[in-house]
Amino acid sequence: TAAKEDQQHDLFENSAALLFGVGEYLRESVAWFGARNAYCIVPGFPSPFEKNVAGDDPLRIVIAGRFDADGEPLKQSKLVAAGLGRAIRQAGPEVRTLMQAELNVFGASDAMIAGAELERLVQREAGRSMAVIARRFDAERGILRHLVRANLAVMPSVREGFGLVGWEAIGCEVPLIVGADTGLVSFLNKAFDNHADRYVVPIELSGETLNEGDVERMAAAIRSIAKDVFGARERAATLRAKLVDRFKGCTWPAAAETFLADCGIPVAPWPTDLARTAGGQTGGSGGKPAPFSETVNNN
Repeated sequence: TAAKEDQQHDLFENSAALLFGVGEYLRESVAWFGARNAYCIVPGFPSPFEKNVAGDDPLRIVIAGRFDADGEPLKQSKLVAAGLGRAIRQAGPEVRTLMQAELNVFGASDAMIAGAELERLVQREAGRSMAVIARRFDAERGILRHLVRANLAVMPSVREGFGLVGWEAIGCEVPLIVGADTGLVSFLNKAFDNHADRYVVPIELSGETLNEGDVERMAAAIRSIAKDVFGARERAATLRAKLVDRFKGCTWPAAAETFLADCGIPVAPWPTDLARTAGGQTGGSGGKPAPFSETVNNN
């Protein structure tokens, strides 16, 4: 709304404030509102993480978000369910990984769970029952233990400022299907010379609930992963390794260090053991980390 936009201009035009955005898209957005420079924060990957143990068969899919009446039009869990069902029907028995595919949903509403809405959508499109495990969001347990056992994550959001769910999937070496109009795809394109599609599968989405073209595109994306899960997992592992190498380990200590350095606060190196505990990689650099643009241009 106009009132919301005016509020953002008032906030970000405050000359006493430093501006930060998570990822490049939000950095550019906040810089536009403030009409001045803003800094990019690269969030940490989930920890502790050692390796993804999913294997290649069957396809184990994870989606997470606020899938209630208000959030569903943007987050689109139903699109994943319908796309999976259609992929199963179109692929037939030739694509073995889809025969016993499993869909794990985190953040389903009580009504969605009680009405078995996603199970019904998969069954309607596939022509048979499939395993759909829908849970409410559990902040205490989180989804890390499920991501390390998944060989496909889907972030079907029409728009996202960044997309931490997709970022966490990348941090757990999970192949990713993601809405093309998201900050995460923008970040990866910036990091890899507009070739995010070498490592993830971006798909264009209309934003309409269960739009026929969207369902077809989702089904095609799921089939593309299902036909070569091994290759998709190798690309996912490569992506994580490249990001860890490029962005100071992709740890929360490194993110904190970058934030403090950009605020002009002297930063001492993180103790190695503490940095590893917090992010799985050594995050301290002993000085101000390079800004996002310099980090990209030097790699």
